[in-house]
Amino acid sequence: MKLIDKKNIKPMEWGNHCESWQLLDKENMGVFHEKMPPNSADVLHKHQFSEQFLYVLHGTVGIVINTDTHYLSSGQGIVITKEVPHKIFNDSKSDVEFILFASPSHRNDRIEIEQ
Repeated sequence: MKLIDKKNIKPMEWGNHCESWQLLDKENMGVFHEKMPPNSADVLHKHQFSEQFLYVLHGTVGIVINTDTHYLSSGQGIVITKEVPHKIFNDSKSDVEFILFASPSHRNDRIEIEQ
């Protein structure tokens, strides 16, 4: 058994000053704690092999899946299947935090559709 403590993990930066703490990195699964500041966004992308589940811990996050836009608040989650274009954004005035599960791990499995 290995105790995971976010305080001992150096965050990686992505998007517009967003942060990601990699809680688990196994070939069959990746788990990340993500934080997005106000007015931040990722680019439209997809994953060839990974299915993802995003679960909101705090705040409200927007996500475009194909051409549909969804807003998720604390306690809500959504599944993003492989090969489906998606883009996450925070257009609120507060930070958003969520947990992202990827199975299998989405390392080296990101195809950007827009820059």
